Amino acid sequence: MAAKKLLPAIMVAMFLFSGCEKADMPDPDPAPDLPPEFSMLMNFSDFSNVDTTGHSSSLNFQNWDAAASYVFEWKNSLDDVLTVPTTSFMRAFKSKPHFDNEFNAWAWEFEFTSDGKKYGADLRGIIVPDGIQWEMYVSLEGLFTDYLWYSGFSDKDNTKGNWVLNTGPEDPGTFLLVNWTRNAINGNYTIKYTNISSGNPQSGSYILYEKRSELMDASYTIYSSSTIHFVKIHWSHANIYGQITDARVFEDELWHCWDETRQDTACD
Repeated sequence: MAAKKLLPAIMVAMFLFSGCEKADMPDPDPAPDLPPEFSMLMNFSDFSNVDTTGHSSSLNFQNWDAAASYVFEWKNSLDDVLTVPTTSFMRAFKSKPHFDNEFNAWAWEFEFTSDGKKYGADLRGIIVPDGIQWEMYVSLEGLFTDYLWYSGFSDKDNTKGNWVLNTGPEDPGTFLLVNWTRNAINGNYTIKYTNISSGNPQSGSYILYEKRSELMDASYTIYSSSTIHFVKIHWSHANIYGQITDARVFEDELWHCWDETRQDTACD
């Protein structure tokens, strides 16, 4: 009899204890904000989306053409390898996150299409003491599952961070380091692509884009590790005019300018 009376009491105590234990467990932190869109995708549009018909037959566009050639070289070298990373990252902004207890991470899970292929994506945000660690796993049915295409970090205030981008699963390896900063007050920001491909003669080369609070409110700094060569480009995003300094092309360290029509002009 005593044993029969004791059993229900034990069960009640176990229920109450488990209920208290569950109630004492803190809720997961709120889902973190994704890093800003610009943190992965550099703006090349001012030099790549331009009709240059007539430039080749004229000597009046040398300064702008010199700047555009460097920008185009970087854009052209990255277009294909950045397609999956940038498409997947932009698609994440349309997805609603949920907390994944298995990985102790916030997860953005969705599908996206790139070059006619439908991929599955799982972007995980792991909250750490000084910010958020990011991991993007991509799958393609019948070919690969949960391939870590890129990873990164952003601070708590979303004012700085980085990405490390890998090449595709057919030839795995890191190829690009992306560093970014953001001024939360005035909206200025920087994004820097650095080639980190092992064995690549251009490893260490970089292009840095800056959005600035100046009349020429945008700039590139471009460095080639193979030739130890720097190029600086400043221009007005709204008004087109700008300037370039390039000792290799112009054989001096002066600024060489163009006007609102992209034609060469004297620098002030």
